[in-house]
Amino acid sequence: MAGKKYLICFFAFILTLTGTSYAGNVTVFGPAQYTTTQGGSDVFTDTFSAVAGEAFLVVRNGDMTGTGRTNNAASSARVYINGAEIFSPDDFSRNNLLKSSINVRGRNTVSVELNGGEGRYLTIEITQQVPMYLQEDRQKKRENTVCCDFEYR
Repeated sequence: MAGKKYLICFFAFILTLTGTSYAGNVTVFGPAQYTTTQGGSDVFTDTFSAVAGEAFLVVRNGDMTGTGRTNNAASSARVYINGAEIFSPDDFSRNNLLKSSINVRGRNTVSVELNGGEGRYLTIEITQQVPMYLQEDRQKKRENTVCCDFEYR
């Protein structure tokens, strides 16, 4: 009899796991490019919405050429998500492609401190695995948004 209870609990557990289907990785921010203006230091801040939980941050420093060389890379940078430093200047001195798992909230802030000569840049993208029903709801909200341009005279 105890074996039947465990078997029923096991199947109930499996059903809860298979009840949510995932849309795969969805971009919740970016790709956004941040470019130095006149050398020195530039600070940028953006906000984005996401489903509270785990997300994946990718930062590209400059652009890769076909020869494996990087052009327009920032000399150093700091990247913050919700006030927590994710990447520091040491990270950028060794790599041009940085990846990190991060925790996000419903409403989030990305801050970038960028150093280097004029025209140096970073590109930031944040992705997240979102349940299918939330992805479908997000798409419906976009489709039902009505935008109008009014001209007042």
